[in-house]
Amino acid sequence: MRRRRGIDGALTKTSVVFQGLQPDGTAIAAIKQSRVSLRIERPFLRHEARILQLLQGHKSIPRLLGYFRGPHFEYIALELLGETLKEQIHQEDGAALLPETVARVGMQMLSALEHLHKQGVVHRDIKPSNVLLCPAEPNLVRLVDFGLCSLTDLVRPRDPRAHPSIVGSLPWCSVSVQDGKWPLTASDDLESLVYTLLFLLGGDLPWYDFPRSLRDPVALAHVTTTKKSFREVDFSATDSLLGVHLGFMLEHTTGEPDPPRSGKPASDSNFILAMDDWVPCLERNIDLTFPLHLAQACDEAIPAFIRVVSL
Repeated sequence: MRRRRGIDGALTKTSVVFQGLQPDGTAIAAIKQSRVSLRIERPFLRHEARILQLLQGHKSIPRLLGYFRGPHFEYIALELLGETLKEQIHQEDGAALLPETVARVGMQMLSALEHLHKQGVVHRDIKPSNVLLCPAEPNLVRLVDFGLCSLTDLVRPRDPRAHPSIVGSLPWCSVSVQDGKWPLTASDDLESLVYTLLFLLGGDLPWYDFPRSLRDPVALAHVTTTKKSFREVDFSATDSLLGVHLGFMLEHTTGEPDPPRSGKPASDSNFILAMDDWVPCLERNIDLTFPLHLAQACDEAIPAFIRVVSL
Protein backbone atom coordinates (compact mmCIF):
# COMPACT_ATOMS: atom_id res chain seq x y z
CA MET A 1 0.00 0.00 0.00
CA ARG A 2 1.06 3.58 -0.56
CA ARG A 3 -0.09 6.52 1.54
CA ARG A 4 -2.18 8.77 -0.64
CA ARG A 5 -0.81 12.32 -0.65
CA GLY A 6 -3.41 15.04 -0.17
CA ILE A 7 -6.12 12.63 0.92
CA ASP A 8 -4.86 11.35 4.28
CA GLY A 9 -7.18 12.51 7.03
CA ALA A 10 -9.43 14.38 4.58
CA LEU A 11 -12.10 11.70 4.30
CA THR A 12 -12.56 11.13 8.02
CA LYS A 13 -10.90 12.18 11.24
CA THR A 14 -10.74 8.54 12.41
CA SER A 15 -9.08 6.91 9.40
CA VAL A 16 -6.15 7.11 6.99
CA VAL A 17 -6.47 6.38 3.27
CA PHE A 18 -3.86 4.53 1.22
CA GLN A 19 -3.61 3.48 -2.39
CA GLY A 20 -3.83 -0.26 -2.97
CA LEU A 21 -1.14 -1.24 -5.50
CA GLN A 22 -0.60 -4.08 -7.92
CA PRO A 23 2.89 -5.68 -8.04
CA ASP A 24 3.82 -3.33 -10.89
CA GLY A 25 2.93 -0.30 -8.77
CA THR A 26 -0.37 0.49 -10.47
CA ALA A 27 -2.93 1.91 -8.04
CA ILE A 28 -6.18 -0.06 -8.20
CA ALA A 29 -8.10 0.75 -5.01
CA ALA A 30 -8.43 3.09 -2.05
CA ILE A 31 -7.73 1.35 1.26
CA LYS A 32 -9.19 3.04 4.32
CA GLN A 33 -7.51 2.04 7.59
CA SER A 34 -8.67 2.63 11.16
CA ARG A 35 -7.15 1.45 14.43
CA VAL A 36 -9.51 -0.75 16.45
CA SER A 37 -9.16 -2.99 19.49
CA LEU A 38 -10.53 -6.53 19.51
CA ARG A 39 -12.55 -5.45 22.53
CA ILE A 40 -14.65 -3.15 20.31
CA GLU A 41 -17.80 -5.01 19.30
CA ARG A 42 -19.08 -2.43 16.80
CA PRO A 43 -16.04 -1.04 14.95
CA PHE A 44 -16.35 2.18 13.00
CA LEU A 45 -15.35 0.96 9.53
CA ARG A 46 -17.57 -2.13 9.71
CA HIS A 47 -20.48 0.23 10.28
CA GLU A 48 -19.44 2.18 7.18
CA ALA A 49 -18.93 -1.00 5.14
CA ARG A 50 -22.43 -2.24 5.94
CA ILE A 51 -23.94 1.12 5.02
CA LEU A 52 -22.07 0.98 1.72
CA GLN A 53 -23.25 -2.59 1.18
CA LEU A 54 -26.82 -1.40 1.59
CA LEU A 55 -26.34 1.47 -0.89
CA GLN A 56 -24.47 -0.32 -3.69
CA GLY A 57 -25.76 0.12 -7.23
CA HIS A 58 -26.14 3.90 -7.46
CA LYS A 59 -23.77 5.82 -9.76
CA SER A 60 -22.86 8.34 -7.03
CA ILE A 61 -21.98 5.70 -4.41
CA PRO A 62 -18.41 4.32 -4.49
CA ARG A 63 -18.03 0.62 -5.20
CA LEU A 64 -17.29 -1.42 -2.09
CA LEU A 65 -14.54 -3.95 -2.81
CA GLY A 66 -14.13 -5.53 0.61
CA TYR A 67 -13.77 -5.27 4.38
CA PHE A 68 -11.19 -6.87 6.69
CA ARG A 69 -10.60 -6.71 10.43
CA GLY A 70 -7.29 -7.66 11.98
CA PRO A 71 -6.00 -7.68 15.58
CA HIS A 72 -5.23 -3.95 15.67
CA PHE A 73 -6.69 -2.39 12.51
CA GLU A 74 -9.71 -2.67 10.25
CA TYR A 75 -9.81 -1.87 6.54
CA ILE A 76 -12.29 -0.99 3.79
CA ALA A 77 -11.32 -1.35 0.13
CA LEU A 78 -13.14 1.04 -2.22
CA GLU A 79 -12.85 2.06 -5.84
CA LEU A 80 -10.03 4.55 -6.36
CA LEU A 81 -11.33 8.10 -6.72
CA GLY A 82 -9.81 11.50 -7.38
CA GLU A 83 -9.65 14.82 -5.56
CA THR A 84 -12.40 16.34 -3.47
CA LEU A 85 -14.48 19.30 -4.58
CA LYS A 86 -13.07 21.25 -1.65
CA GLU A 87 -9.59 20.74 -3.09
CA GLN A 88 -10.84 22.00 -6.44
CA ILE A 89 -11.87 25.29 -4.84
CA HIS A 90 -8.63 25.68 -2.86
CA GLN A 91 -6.46 24.99 -5.90
CA GLU A 92 -8.03 28.00 -7.58
CA ASP A 93 -7.48 30.24 -4.52
CA GLY A 94 -11.16 30.28 -3.67
CA ALA A 95 -12.37 30.73 -7.23
CA ALA A 96 -15.86 29.36 -7.78
CA LEU A 97 -16.65 26.49 -10.10
CA LEU A 98 -18.56 27.11 -13.30
CA PRO A 99 -22.36 27.18 -12.79
CA GLU A 100 -22.82 24.26 -15.19
CA THR A 101 -20.33 22.22 -13.15
CA VAL A 102 -22.13 23.03 -9.90
CA ALA A 103 -25.43 22.15 -11.56
CA ARG A 104 -24.12 18.73 -12.62
CA VAL A 105 -22.83 18.09 -9.11
CA GLY A 106 -26.19 19.20 -7.70
CA MET A 107 -28.20 16.82 -9.87
CA GLN A 108 -25.98 13.88 -8.98
CA MET A 109 -26.01 14.63 -5.26
CA LEU A 110 -29.79 15.12 -5.19
CA SER A 111 -30.12 11.71 -6.82
CA ALA A 112 -27.67 10.23 -4.30
CA LEU A 113 -29.55 11.69 -1.32
CA GLU A 114 -32.86 10.44 -2.65
CA HIS A 115 -31.28 6.97 -2.95
CA LEU A 116 -29.99 7.16 0.63
CA HIS A 117 -33.27 8.32 2.07
CA LYS A 118 -35.30 5.70 0.20
CA GLN A 119 -33.04 3.11 1.83
CA GLY A 120 -33.67 4.72 5.21
CA VAL A 121 -30.16 6.19 5.51
CA VAL A 122 -29.24 9.69 6.69
CA HIS A 123 -25.66 10.67 5.76
CA ARG A 124 -25.20 13.40 8.41
CA ASP A 125 -21.93 14.81 6.99
CA ILE A 126 -22.56 16.25 3.52
CA LYS A 127 -19.75 18.68 2.61
CA PRO A 128 -17.38 19.49 -0.30
CA SER A 129 -14.58 17.30 1.06
CA ASN A 130 -16.94 14.30 0.99
CA VAL A 131 -17.70 14.64 -2.73
CA LEU A 132 -14.92 13.20 -4.90
CA LEU A 133 -14.14 13.28 -8.59
CA CYS A 134 -14.28 10.03 -10.53
CA PRO A 135 -11.23 9.71 -12.83
CA ALA A 136 -12.73 6.79 -14.75
CA GLU A 137 -15.89 8.81 -15.50
CA PRO A 138 -14.95 12.52 -15.57
CA ASN A 139 -18.55 13.75 -15.63
CA LEU A 140 -19.43 11.93 -12.40
CA VAL A 141 -18.77 12.53 -8.72
CA ARG A 142 -19.09 10.15 -5.78
CA LEU A 143 -20.38 10.78 -2.25
CA VAL A 144 -18.06 9.28 0.38
CA ASP A 145 -17.50 8.93 4.13
CA PHE A 146 -20.51 7.06 5.49
CA GLY A 147 -19.12 6.59 8.99
CA LEU A 148 -21.64 8.95 10.62
CA CYS A 149 -24.66 7.55 8.79
CA SER A 150 -27.68 6.35 10.71
CA LEU A 151 -30.73 4.30 9.78
CA THR A 152 -34.13 5.90 10.19
CA ASP A 153 -35.70 2.52 10.97
CA LEU A 154 -33.70 1.99 14.16
CA VAL A 155 -34.38 3.47 17.58
CA ARG A 156 -31.47 4.72 19.68
CA PRO A 157 -32.75 7.81 21.50
CA ARG A 158 -30.36 10.41 22.84
CA ASP A 159 -29.92 10.55 26.60
CA PRO A 160 -31.93 13.64 27.65
CA ARG A 161 -29.31 14.34 30.33
CA ALA A 162 -26.49 14.46 27.80
CA HIS A 163 -25.23 17.81 26.54
CA PRO A 164 -26.36 18.29 22.90
CA SER A 165 -23.51 17.66 20.49
CA ILE A 166 -23.16 18.56 16.83
CA VAL A 167 -23.12 15.65 14.40
CA GLY A 168 -21.10 16.32 11.26
CA SER A 169 -19.02 19.41 10.47
CA LEU A 170 -19.80 22.87 11.85
CA PRO A 171 -19.58 24.86 8.57
CA TRP A 172 -21.92 22.48 6.76
CA CYS A 173 -24.40 21.11 9.31
CA SER A 174 -27.97 22.39 9.40
CA VAL A 175 -29.16 25.15 11.70
CA SER A 176 -31.43 22.61 13.41
CA VAL A 177 -28.42 20.46 14.29
CA GLN A 178 -26.68 23.46 15.86
CA ASP A 179 -29.85 24.15 17.83
CA GLY A 180 -29.66 20.64 19.32
CA LYS A 181 -32.20 18.90 17.08
CA TRP A 182 -32.35 15.12 17.38
CA PRO A 183 -32.62 12.88 15.44
CA LEU A 184 -31.22 14.08 12.11
CA THR A 185 -33.36 13.59 9.03
CA ALA A 186 -33.40 13.96 5.25
CA SER A 187 -34.03 17.68 5.71
CA ASP A 188 -30.67 18.13 7.45
CA ASP A 189 -28.83 16.34 4.63
CA LEU A 190 -30.50 18.55 2.05
CA GLU A 191 -29.61 21.75 3.92
CA SER A 192 -25.96 20.63 4.08
CA LEU A 193 -26.06 19.93 0.34
CA VAL A 194 -27.38 23.43 -0.38
CA TYR A 195 -24.53 24.98 1.64
CA THR A 196 -22.09 22.77 -0.27
CA LEU A 197 -23.43 23.83 -3.68
CA LEU A 198 -23.51 27.51 -2.72
CA PHE A 199 -19.88 27.22 -1.60
CA LEU A 200 -18.94 25.67 -4.94
CA LEU A 201 -20.90 28.34 -6.79
CA GLY A 202 -19.41 31.31 -4.91
CA GLY A 203 -16.10 29.96 -3.60
CA ASP A 204 -17.00 30.94 -0.04
CA LEU A 205 -19.72 31.16 2.61
CA PRO A 206 -20.19 34.03 5.12
CA TRP A 207 -19.16 31.83 8.08
CA TYR A 208 -16.61 29.60 6.34
CA ASP A 209 -13.38 31.32 7.45
CA PHE A 210 -14.41 31.80 11.07
CA PRO A 211 -12.84 29.50 13.71
CA ARG A 212 -14.75 26.20 13.71
CA SER A 213 -14.01 24.73 17.09
CA LEU A 214 -17.06 23.01 18.52
CA ARG A 215 -15.64 23.69 21.98
CA ASP A 216 -15.51 27.45 21.43
CA PRO A 217 -18.91 28.90 22.37
CA VAL A 218 -18.09 32.19 20.61
CA ALA A 219 -17.31 30.41 17.33
CA LEU A 220 -20.37 28.22 17.64
CA ALA A 221 -22.64 31.19 18.36
CA HIS A 222 -21.18 33.18 15.46
CA VAL A 223 -21.67 30.39 12.92
CA THR A 224 -25.20 29.71 14.16
CA THR A 225 -26.21 33.39 14.03
CA THR A 226 -24.65 33.90 10.60
CA LYS A 227 -26.37 30.82 9.17
CA LYS A 228 -29.75 31.94 10.49
CA SER A 229 -29.27 35.40 8.98
CA PHE A 230 -28.16 33.78 5.72
CA ARG A 231 -31.39 31.81 5.57
CA GLU A 232 -33.32 35.10 5.60
CA VAL A 233 -31.58 36.34 2.44
CA ASP A 234 -33.85 36.92 -0.56
CA PHE A 235 -32.16 34.74 -3.16
CA SER A 236 -34.62 35.84 -5.83
CA ALA A 237 -32.62 39.08 -6.07
CA THR A 238 -29.41 37.31 -7.09
CA ASP A 239 -28.26 37.38 -10.71
CA SER A 240 -27.52 33.64 -10.64
CA LEU A 241 -30.35 31.41 -11.83
CA LEU A 242 -28.79 28.50 -9.99
CA GLY A 243 -28.43 30.59 -6.84
CA VAL A 244 -32.13 31.48 -6.96
CA HIS A 245 -33.15 27.84 -7.02
CA LEU A 246 -30.66 26.84 -4.34
CA GLY A 247 -32.25 29.53 -2.18
CA PHE A 248 -35.64 27.99 -2.91
CA MET A 249 -34.36 24.59 -1.78
CA LEU A 250 -32.86 26.10 1.38
CA GLU A 251 -36.21 27.69 2.21
CA HIS A 252 -37.91 24.31 1.92
CA THR A 253 -35.60 22.60 4.37
CA THR A 254 -37.22 24.51 7.24
CA GLY A 255 -40.39 22.42 7.34
CA GLU A 256 -40.80 19.28 9.40
CA PRO A 257 -40.10 16.19 7.25
CA ASP A 258 -42.56 13.36 6.95
CA PRO A 259 -42.03 10.89 9.83
CA PRO A 260 -40.73 7.39 9.09
CA ARG A 261 -43.55 4.96 8.36
CA SER A 262 -42.52 2.87 11.33
CA GLY A 263 -43.02 5.90 13.56
CA LYS A 264 -39.52 5.51 14.93
CA PRO A 265 -36.92 8.25 15.41
CA ALA A 266 -34.69 8.93 12.43
CA SER A 267 -31.31 8.06 13.91
CA ASP A 268 -29.31 6.72 16.82
CA SER A 269 -27.33 8.46 19.52
CA ASN A 270 -24.06 6.55 19.29
CA PHE A 271 -23.44 6.65 15.51
CA ILE A 272 -22.42 2.98 15.61
CA LEU A 273 -25.46 0.72 15.42
CA ALA A 274 -25.74 -2.69 17.05
CA MET A 275 -24.83 -5.36 14.51
CA ASP A 276 -27.82 -7.44 15.53
CA ASP A 277 -30.03 -4.61 14.30
CA TRP A 278 -28.36 -4.60 10.90
CA VAL A 279 -29.49 -8.01 9.69
CA PRO A 280 -33.13 -7.16 8.88
CA CYS A 281 -32.09 -3.79 7.44
CA LEU A 282 -29.61 -5.37 5.05
CA GLU A 283 -31.99 -8.12 3.96
CA ARG A 284 -34.81 -5.87 2.82
CA ASN A 285 -35.27 -2.64 0.96
CA ILE A 286 -36.54 -0.23 3.62
CA ASP A 287 -39.67 1.38 2.22
CA LEU A 288 -39.24 5.05 3.08
CA THR A 289 -40.24 7.72 0.59
CA PHE A 290 -38.30 10.94 0.11
CA PRO A 291 -40.05 13.43 2.46
CA LEU A 292 -42.82 15.20 0.57
CA HIS A 293 -41.70 18.79 1.13
CA LEU A 294 -38.14 17.90 0.08
CA ALA A 295 -39.35 16.08 -3.02
CA GLN A 296 -41.35 19.15 -4.03
CA ALA A 297 -38.30 21.38 -3.58
CA CYS A 298 -36.18 19.03 -5.69
CA ASP A 299 -38.85 18.77 -8.39
CA GLU A 300 -38.74 22.55 -8.71
CA ALA A 301 -34.95 22.84 -8.59
CA ILE A 302 -33.85 20.07 -10.96
CA PRO A 303 -35.34 21.70 -14.11
CA ALA A 304 -33.35 24.83 -13.22
CA PHE A 305 -30.18 22.75 -12.90
CA ILE A 306 -30.87 21.23 -16.31
CA ARG A 307 -31.33 24.69 -17.86
CA VAL A 308 -28.00 25.85 -16.42
CA VAL A 309 -26.20 22.76 -17.69
CA SER A 310 -27.61 23.24 -21.18
CA LEU A 311 -26.46 26.88 -21.42
